[in-house]
Amino acid sequence: MSKMKKKVTFLGVLARILLVLCLLLIALIGSLLFLRYRGEKVMSNAADDVNLTMNEANTPDEVEKIEDDGRIVIYKGEKYRWNDKISTILFLGSDRTVEDQANRESVIGRNGQADTIILGVVDNLNKKISFININRDTMSYVSQYTPDGGYAGETTMQICLAYSYGKNNAEGCELTASAVSNLLYGIPINSYVRLSYDAIPMLNDSVGGVTVKVLEDMTSVYDGFAKGAEVTLHGKQALNYIQWRNHDVTETNELRMARQKQYMYAFMHRTIDATRADITLPIGLYNNAKPYMTTDITPSMVTYLTTKVLDYGIENDSVRSIPGQSVDGANGLVEFHQDDTALYEMILDTFYNKLG
Repeated sequence: MSKMKKKVTFLGVLARILLVLCLLLIALIGSLLFLRYRGEKVMSNAADDVNLTMNEANTPDEVEKIEDDGRIVIYKGEKYRWNDKISTILFLGSDRTVEDQANRESVIGRNGQADTIILGVVDNLNKKISFININRDTMSYVSQYTPDGGYAGETTMQICLAYSYGKNNAEGCELTASAVSNLLYGIPINSYVRLSYDAIPMLNDSVGGVTVKVLEDMTSVYDGFAKGAEVTLHGKQALNYIQWRNHDVTETNELRMARQKQYMYAFMHRTIDATRADITLPIGLYNNAKPYMTTDITPSMVTYLTTKVLDYGIENDSVRSIPGQSVDGANGLVEFHQDDTALYEMILDTFYNKLG
């Protein structure tokens, strides 16, 4: 075979390879665009399905008037309108491993607790993403059920306990979502994600580890975890960093929430950087997390949310905690009592737009 024929043959093979790669790339882009469209449609429909329960009887005295089932609020002389371009996702961290959960599931009242409770808010009107970090010890109305599944009424208790009354993980998520909605004056919860804590090492290492500056002395956990030390967390270190609590102080959960908030920022920014290099990364994380996860979020919604995170970014002040104070309760358990006025103003700032 002449050199010319070999060259022509090689160019033909190369052209076919490039054609196949182009078709695969087009198929990938088309799939991502289709998934984004489906996810956007689902979440937009959820945002339109609003049934606010806010009224003058259960709001601070500064609320002067509520109209249109909570869509219009007049507060301290200012008028606010509900933002119907918002979607909410409740993120829950379960205090049980996958194995523990399998052994205890269907035992009402013993199904574990929601150790971490964070409400994610996607605001497509103001083009931002924010989070409300809810103290697990926050006192709230929780629906109770008997061991045989009968409704036993509502009782004020730590909001983390709402999860335990579900007969399975999905029902535990729904009960927690209901308790969070009650706490937030009827703000609707559109979707939920529950992760067992034993998923954290895998997710942490999937993005190459997460670097933090240690916020409090944790040398009892790891020698290198002195306050102020900069460490890159790997494996179980990440889980211990966000889960550990110093039970010698009443505000132990606030201290842990500060570490969780710090880790969350670092993890999200690390994931965003990695996703810019590989747009399929979030779907990979979603699939890898399935054994540890309970959620009503679909892959198409993950794709849609990924594009929103990449478009809007995550600001350094995007995670806020509900103001309040931890006290020792009468039953010996720590209780977090929120500042109702500050909470209400946070809700108006997050979910409403000021008119005029």
